[in-house]
Amino acid sequence: MSQICSFEDLDDHEKNDCYYQKGGIGALGILKTGHDITDFANGTQLQAAIDAGTLKIIKNIKAELPEPSPVEGENPLACGAETIVDGFDYTLETTDFNVNAVNDEFYRKLNLSQFAGLIFYMCEEEMLRVVETGVNFNSRLVIPKSNKEKQNYLVTAKWSQSVADSFPVLHEAPEGIFV
Repeated sequence: MSQICSFEDLDDHEKNDCYYQKGGIGALGILKTGHDITDFANGTQLQAAIDAGTLKIIKNIKAELPEPSPVEGENPLACGAETIVDGFDYTLETTDFNVNAVNDEFYRKLNLSQFAGLIFYMCEEEMLRVVETGVNFNSRLVIPKSNKEKQNYLVTAKWSQSVADSFPVLHEAPEGIFV
């Protein structure tokens, strides 16, 4: 349910002092079930997951997380709006210009199943956003008409989150993993 029980449960809003977060997703992490990461700011844990094959990193890309679609359901209360927000459907759009035979196979396999989660690295901010819910991918190869344009993969990642955990979780990025 999207309602808090009392006003006291509502945290204070915090004002940023003279600085506002910038966009720019420059790398992604694909999480496999059983990744064993408990602290996404811990480079040792992320490297262990990479070594174990439960975290795959995609670097040197361009991605964006546009506004999610709200998922609304019937309001269980008689008074008020007819519907309330139950969650959000997210879509992350990625362009990867690293076109080659190895990446053809990587993206072919990415299309075949659902993965346990997604990490996106904001290069300007040195921050991560982490999604630990089922993520589906749709990867496509694009070859433009013109020899003045670059071939690329367009990759769409989709997932849903409940209103209780409606935002991908913010963490500091560990050094050396996503760059």
